[in-house]
Amino acid sequence: MIVQGFATFDYLRTPEAILRWNQVRQQIRLQFGYTEQDVGVPNLVAWWDLFTNDYFALVERRAQQWARDAINAAAAPFVQAYNGNRNLQMYAQVVGALEEMLRQIAGMTLPPDTSMQNPQPPGSSGGGTWPD
Repeated sequence: MIVQGFATFDYLRTPEAILRWNQVRQQIRLQFGYTEQDVGVPNLVAWWDLFTNDYFALVERRAQQWARDAINAAAAPFVQAYNGNRNLQMYAQVVGALEEMLRQIAGMTLPPDTSMQNPQPPGSSGGGTWPD
């Protein structure tokens, strides 16, 4: 299960996934830009930009914490046996693999955001960019 979490983030960092990820984000920004214009909802694009930046940062932190917790839970019986002076033949191999996974956690990041051509803070003029 832990490996699947890493595989998901590995996939999300492939050029194809990054392109698709940002195309979707850009399309959502575009639609919010139209809504700003047509309905008169001020700063909708700017608020969307703030929300997605915060939300996706939270997703990264939670995924990384989940991985840490899962790795620590998998290691617990081996560490407990080791600390109790019980020698498990697989200890070094298992703990070594889990330590490698701990090092991989830093790579559990979402694609870089290339969807914002002209981000603006809420309340400023020009919340987003869209075609004329």
